[in-house]
Amino acid sequence: MNINNFRNVESKEYFKIDLKLKNSYRIRFRDNFKCQICSGSIKDNLKLTITFKCPINLGGKTDDSNLWTLCNECINIHKNIFEKHINSKIIKKVFVEKTGSKRLKILFENLPNVKLSSSFLESIAGIRNWEKAIRKIKDKNNLDIFWITQNDKSVKGYYIFKKKEIQ
Repeated sequence: MNINNFRNVESKEYFKIDLKLKNSYRIRFRDNFKCQICSGSIKDNLKLTITFKCPINLGGKTDDSNLWTLCNECINIHKNIFEKHINSKIIKKVFVEKTGSKRLKILFENLPNVKLSSSFLESIAGIRNWEKAIRKIKDKNNLDIFWITQNDKSVKGYYIFKKKEIQ
């Protein structure tokens, strides 16, 4: 292919596609070609897609820090988070934070006594060791965060932050 094709006005569409593929590869490479929630890969017969951590309309940025590699199943879980009854102001506040630990801390502090599923927390944190991060948040900040086991076999359980009453 001739390099001049990239300078040709008629080739703008091709250039955009090529640039998109280059960016997509860069994000996949950064994420080790694995889903950032379940750690699945194409070796597991999963289709991996680049998507936004926080939707643009909820304050997400258009840079690499707001992009991650997910499989289709995890994309659907992640998408459902933003379609449920979570206040968009809280989500915006959470995703301003750069690290998964900080996002989890802000989330718990803003949603006391709310049942939060594992998949929701994992998606918000965007890190594989999110459970360890919760333990550190709990210990470091002296927060009453609990894992509650469900009797229903379809749901493993949930986390809940019980805000201490000021006496």
